[in-house]
Amino acid sequence: MNAITGRQQLQIWLRSIGRGILFVFRKGLVLAFVGTLTLFNLSGLSDGRRSDAIAYHEAVTEARTRISAFVNHKNARTPAAEKELLIETILKESERLRIPAHFSIDGRPVHPAYFVTALIAVESTFKREAVSHADARGYMQLMPQTVAWMDDNLRNGHETRVEHLFETPTNIARGVTYLNFLIEEMGDIRLVCLAYNAGPGAVSRGFWVERYWQKIYDNYREIQRGEFMADRVYLAAAF
Repeated sequence: MNAITGRQQLQIWLRSIGRGILFVFRKGLVLAFVGTLTLFNLSGLSDGRRSDAIAYHEAVTEARTRISAFVNHKNARTPAAEKELLIETILKESERLRIPAHFSIDGRPVHPAYFVTALIAVESTFKREAVSHADARGYMQLMPQTVAWMDDNLRNGHETRVEHLFETPTNIARGVTYLNFLIEEMGDIRLVCLAYNAGPGAVSRGFWVERYWQKIYDNYREIQRGEFMADRVYLAAAF
């Protein structure tokens, strides 16, 4: 059995903290319940580990709040429970993205969760049951034949049932798996996006739709700027 790394222990610890944090916005009042936060002994961590824990927690909380606001901004009809599952899944699965250090947007490292969120916004406008004219399905608009290829080549024969592509965890997990494949094949984040849309073979032959990358880029920058958050209050749900 493999030992749990220090980073994994830290992430488990922080997720436990997150379950005790709930912000309730009702009639202009803000109630904060931080029950389990005080139950943890920060003094047991070194100064460096404690600082890392606080920074990690703040970064994830900020990402969650920003993505939640962005989903509402793009598709206010997303049911609350589904939105919570969507955001939770984006945050979880985006940690699996193997983005090289030299990949950048606007000269800065790519934020994995914002990148996945921007791609979903372009692909499906956060509509879980979206189906394209080409039969691409779900949030990340996965083609059944592409998923079948991944099952044969990237998951050791694992079989994903077509109807499961509308399930939020399955769809985003398989989409991130495909993105990791494209990251290994392509030279930068722009080409990864173009290949996600047109296929790596088409991109290698010089055929792609540049506007697709521009849409992802625009959504990514919009998430980073956060102007859509200026006049609304959103739930910052637990991890």
